[in-house]
Amino acid sequence: MLNGVSTLCPLIGLLGTVVGMIRAFNDIATAGAMGQTETLANGIALALLTTAAGLFIAIPAMAGYLVMAGRVDSLVMEMDSIGQDLVHLVSAESLRDRGMSQTGVSQQTASSTQPDTSLPPAAPTPTNESS
Repeated sequence: MLNGVSTLCPLIGLLGTVVGMIRAFNDIATAGAMGQTETLANGIALALLTTAAGLFIAIPAMAGYLVMAGRVDSLVMEMDSIGQDLVHLVSAESLRDRGMSQTGVSQQTASSTQPDTSLPPAAPTPTNESS
């Protein structure tokens, strides 16, 4: 919402500038007073007032938007880091690595004296006796 406000307010100020200039030139045309500055003053004052009002609203809105967007970005980065840590904790590789490190040396010595039964025995390779 702040992004919209900070984008639209300068445009509203610009619209006021255009309206003020149109008013000033219409006053000149209807009065026929090309050299009279009083005729131009009201239109130019309206143009400057609306431009200043638009900028007065847009600048703080844009500053607030940038602060909030930076905060959201830092929260998203923190959530991503926590998510990566969580995935690492529950992944199969991590669980296997933690299981190995918890049993320590006793599992390594027991497996070195016993044959490896985790793999099925290899099937005999066929020989080609078609000579």
